[in-house]
Amino acid sequence: MSFNSVDQITNEFELSSDNPSDLLKKLKRLRLDLHPDNNAGEFCSKEDEVKFLKIGTAIDYLNETIRNSKSLVPVSEIKDLIEVVSKLIPNDKVNSLELKLSDQINASITKIKSQRLLPKVTVSSLTAILTALWVFPSTISEHTILKNYVDINSKAFSYLWLCCLISTVVMWIRFSITEAREKDFRTRLNTESVQNKLFEEFLYRNADTMKEKFTFTKDDFINSINSMHERRYFPSINSFFRYFINPFFLRGDSIDIELAQSLANVIFTLAEQKKIIQKSNSPSLSDQFLLTDFYLQSLAGK
Repeated sequence: MSFNSVDQITNEFELSSDNPSDLLKKLKRLRLDLHPDNNAGEFCSKEDEVKFLKIGTAIDYLNETIRNSKSLVPVSEIKDLIEVVSKLIPNDKVNSLELKLSDQINASITKIKSQRLLPKVTVSSLTAILTALWVFPSTISEHTILKNYVDINSKAFSYLWLCCLISTVVMWIRFSITEAREKDFRTRLNTESVQNKLFEEFLYRNADTMKEKFTFTKDDFINSINSMHERRYFPSINSFFRYFINPFFLRGDSIDIELAQSLANVIFTLAEQKKIIQKSNSPSLSDQFLLTDFYLQSLAGK
């Protein structure tokens, strides 16, 4: 005989408990009472032998039931686990994007410094050469060619050396201040307050269309903050001289396209998570977004 439920076992052996562990203990005691070792190796009757075998089958079923109950996770715990994981996935995505933004910020700071390296090295080297010639005049007097063109005692040489010295000092001071300002600005791009301000500026610039449902893409936002914080440069100047001159006119709040892309990814992910924007169903190659009704109602209430 096989058993398919605990109730079937309790009814078969007239037991009161429905707990598998308690039933298992009672059946083992009952089987011990019926064991043939108690009667010189033989069952007292045919009925006892049949009952002994039934008890063995019931015990096997209860052992399997107890083993399965220990390996299964309660439904309530599964629901809690799903809820925790569902909350961790968005946060993990945001953390990953913020880490990528930090790397992009550090890369942009390094890029700015490298662009200023050429003018700093050039002017500093020229000043160092002129200073060396002024300190060691014998270098020129003993040179067969330089002594015909360079006169370190002339006013022109003194003015040139003085201009180079002042330019070097001013350049290093200006670049140090600007780089500190740019580093501070770019570091603050990874803060929620600055990100909120950039998104609000984007919404403000589109205030006329805010009255109706309108869609916008991430590229619209990128182009918006890029135009608000674009670099100053001279497109008509030769590329070599533009590379040399640009560092003098770079703004401290400039945001290039790569940095704007990383920044947009973080802001849009946070905005979706906070139910400020949602993806539109409009067919497009780029994901289109629109402001949620919840956010529009909060704006109307202000």
